[in-house]
Amino acid sequence: MKQRKKAHRAMVMLFICAFLGTMFLAGCGGSNTAPAQDSGTQAPSEQTNPVAGKTITFIVPYSPGGGFDTYARLMAPFLAKETDATVVVQNVPGGGSIIGTNKLYESPADGTAIGILGGANIVFAQTSGADGVVFDAAKFNYLGRVSADPSVLIASTKKQFKSVKDFQDAQGEIKTACTGVGEDDFYTTSVIFKAFDITNYKIVTGWEGTSQWLAAVAAGEIDGGQISLSSALAPIENKFAVPLLIVAPERNPRLPDVPTAIELLSPGENRDMVETLTNILVADRIITMPPGADPAVVEFMRAAIGKVLNNPEFLDQAKKAERDVLYLPGADVQSAVEKAMESAQALKPIFDEAVKKAK
Repeated sequence: MKQRKKAHRAMVMLFICAFLGTMFLAGCGGSNTAPAQDSGTQAPSEQTNPVAGKTITFIVPYSPGGGFDTYARLMAPFLAKETDATVVVQNVPGGGSIIGTNKLYESPADGTAIGILGGANIVFAQTSGADGVVFDAAKFNYLGRVSADPSVLIASTKKQFKSVKDFQDAQGEIKTACTGVGEDDFYTTSVIFKAFDITNYKIVTGWEGTSQWLAAVAAGEIDGGQISLSSALAPIENKFAVPLLIVAPERNPRLPDVPTAIELLSPGENRDMVETLTNILVADRIITMPPGADPAVVEFMRAAIGKVLNNPEFLDQAKKAERDVLYLPGADVQSAVEKAMESAQALKPIFDEAVKKAK
């Protein structure tokens, strides 16, 4: 009887030891194995933060007061919160955005330098071989698109231009404006005027920002120019500019009576070039960081930008500032820029002619 009790106690102790051993091994295994996660969908707080406590320089390649600058300053406090970093907006105007774009391209690729660029700007400038271009658009790391802002051709109300036909029939030289060779408005103007057979024009460059040449439009010193829709609304509402056409796949609800460039043209070569231009402009106001970054840093920054551009409070502030937001994830922007680089080759002869004329 005593032997049976001893045997029973021994079996119980053996079971307990085996159970505890299993639990111990499971605990050890759990401490060394993390669940698999998709780095592309992690929120910034769930990833290693490469910029916590640091300063992020947010480069705007234009002077203060324009659309790009407004977006950057709206985003800055929200980005600071998402990254636990200090975000400083830095305006680096000049060369139709080329100087600021070069600065961003050559900045550290550790997450401490980002910029808001015109996707079409960098594609056009590189394709045309514009003076001063150091960057390679294909090598940037794209973090997301803020908006797809259509381009509008406006004319000064100090003049008698009410339609594109008035530009076509003008007797003297038409003076349009943009900040410089290398900016998308420069190339957009060149393609639009080529498509509509407008040859007696001059693009006046050298302005620090859009607000400067808009003042010249208001004074009647400049006849008009291509400008983003968001930047065109104020001069149109204040009645010192009139819209003639919009470069977009379809009419915009904010300017429902303004025809698209495509609908004003008959099928053929000229319409084809405008359709190509329209497709390239889809890669519009984009957030970018320098090439050569660690993929983990890129994914962290993409996630942070995505959260900012989908933040209801940010969207509300953007709406109050009359700035549309049409977010596109960084990976999709990367693909859009690559396609735009290919499409732009068809427009290169027009770009080359425009750059030569501007010199």
